[in-house]
Amino acid sequence: MMQSIATDRPGDVCARFIGVRVLWLPLAAAVVIGLAGLTPATAESADQASEKPATVAGGQSAEIPASVKPAPTAKQVVAYKVSESTIRRIGPVATVTEVSSGLPFPARVDTGATSCSIHYEAIKIEDPSESPKDNVGKPVHILVKSPDGKSQWIDAKIADHVIVRTSNDEDERYKVKLKLRWEDVEKKVLVTLSDREKMKYPVLLGRNFLRGDFLVDVNLDSEK
Repeated sequence: MMQSIATDRPGDVCARFIGVRVLWLPLAAAVVIGLAGLTPATAESADQASEKPATVAGGQSAEIPASVKPAPTAKQVVAYKVSESTIRRIGPVATVTEVSSGLPFPARVDTGATSCSIHYEAIKIEDPSESPKDNVGKPVHILVKSPDGKSQWIDAKIADHVIVRTSNDEDERYKVKLKLRWEDVEKKVLVTLSDREKMKYPVLLGRNFLRGDFLVDVNLDSEK
């Protein structure tokens, strides 16, 4: 049985349900106000906010973590490498300088060659042995000549010995470490001493000089 009764606060009306008093009007007013605040527009705004990128102080969008960014393509990597200041483009033919002698030589750029090679006019090994293998580690004097006829002796040390097999015979060749320079790049690399008198270019520029610093561009066909 429900019975309306007066309360201690004027204007409030109560009902008694099996001996329990309930305040009607304040509770009903709170429910109505709460329902009025939750509208479709509010729900839509919440959905839109969840779709927006996270923001940081100042209202700027937060950067997407690198772990979820797509990996660059091979084309993008090559383009980035070319744009780097440390990567140079070199043509199939270039002019390099043997640093100790200061002589310039036209060189053919060969990405198929493991190491560089240079033509020599004469070679003198200190305390030479009959077996070329036993000469490894000994001082050697190498006579080189630039295309303009200037000759210069180079002092080095035999670093290795190799046997090159051709269709006719076997050729014994020594390797020494020489410092070569192309424009602003200077490297000390293994260079094979070989007879390139019949070759157009006295120097062959191999991968041990090119690696890490050059991209070969066949469109650059001038010697520089």
